[in-house]
Amino acid sequence: MGTNDVLIQADENRGVVSLVRTSSELPREREALRDFYRELVEALDLIDRARYTLVVDGRAPVGRNDEVFESVQAEFTKSLFGGFRQVLAVLGTTAGKLQVSRYDHRADRSRTLIFETPEHAYQYIRERDARALAASG
Repeated sequence: MGTNDVLIQADENRGVVSLVRTSSELPREREALRDFYRELVEALDLIDRARYTLVVDGRAPVGRNDEVFESVQAEFTKSLFGGFRQVLAVLGTTAGKLQVSRYDHRADRSRTLIFETPEHAYQYIRERDARALAASG
């Protein structure tokens, strides 16, 4: 799936779904923002989430913390990120890292692992999977 706002790609061999936010600004109006998130959830619902690690690259967009964004984000956090084997975030700012930590706490879900580059996130996945393979026998 690809739009001006987000690109989603699934790699079945690696068990990874990447979700890359572009630099385009998301809608400021509450219902338009909800529509964006509904479409995103529908796209992610086509994936067997339990088989995949989700890697969210949120470095490109300008951060937001206005009331409309925060309330709609809170409304959709569980339906967006729930059910994945693990969620990793690639973020470029301290504010973004704090915001993701706040979302985790608010959604009462396991902690999202945060990385500064996609390469670091994918290295973590490779090492995690290698450890699991070695432990299995």
